[in-house]
Amino acid sequence: MQLAPSRLAVLITLLGPLALPACGGAPKLDGAVYAAQIPVYPNAKLRDVGGGNYYENIGGPITFESKSWFFGFDDRQQVVAFYQQQLPNAAREDEEDEVRFKFTPTGAEDGEDVSVVVRKDELQISEVVKPGKRKA
Repeated sequence: MQLAPSRLAVLITLLGPLALPACGGAPKLDGAVYAAQIPVYPNAKLRDVGGGNYYENIGGPITFESKSWFFGFDDRQQVVAFYQQQLPNAAREDEEDEVRFKFTPTGAEDGEDVSVVVRKDELQISEVVKPGKRKA
């Protein structure tokens, strides 16, 4: 079957966006407040998402909301090198089992931050934001 050039262009325009996830693009951080400022290692595979709330007093109002995305990846050294390059101003903390990068994103309020933790078999990206900033 051969398509006319105009029909082929329409087909590519309509189906092109559906093919992008299959092309190996970086995963998205759905629900993130500072998503555009959090680079995701391109070969990471999303495993799970979790979150919670912080309270200054038991039964008191929510002080901060947190959300974390957990990924699998192929090569720990490559992931650490990627974040060292992508987050040059982040504080880096090396521990026995993990490397942690922590930074304050542009537009963040006091107490808000983003952390990237690289473990042996897991990449965790977390953000802590003021209540009400997260859309859903």
